[in-house]
Amino acid sequence: MASSNALVQEFVNAVAADEKEHVLRLLSEDCIWEVVPWGYTARGHREVTAFLGVASKTRTYKDTGQRIQINNWFTDGQYLCVELTNIASLSILPSVKARQRICLTLHIRGDKFDQVHEYFKAPFPISLIIRLVPFVARMHLRNQK
Repeated sequence: MASSNALVQEFVNAVAADEKEHVLRLLSEDCIWEVVPWGYTARGHREVTAFLGVASKTRTYKDTGQRIQINNWFTDGQYLCVELTNIASLSILPSVKARQRICLTLHIRGDKFDQVHEYFKAPFPISLIIRLVPFVARMHLRNQK
């Protein structure tokens, strides 16, 4: 259980610091990241990397107070639940600022996470723009082949 506690703390810290590369190192090669509101699933490290890469480019934290705020997290050693608030601006429209509540549930397998389920409700018009993330991620993957 000690190693899963270290893994959990490492993940929570990486998310709070918006360290995408660090988060990716904590995911298994066969990981699955499911965005529940959209019915979108990225399968395998390559697809998850593309998805998170596009998603991270949609937001910026340039203004004072903008950050990822961890509200709560808990684990039973097999699963992790992280409740957070993403306080950011849209990269393409920096004057549009939003607070988005997100809940991540993760399954721990050994020393990695192999499943992530992401739950959120995005405010309008943010929802229209971020809904393009899976589409753009798929385009990036096709261009890499």
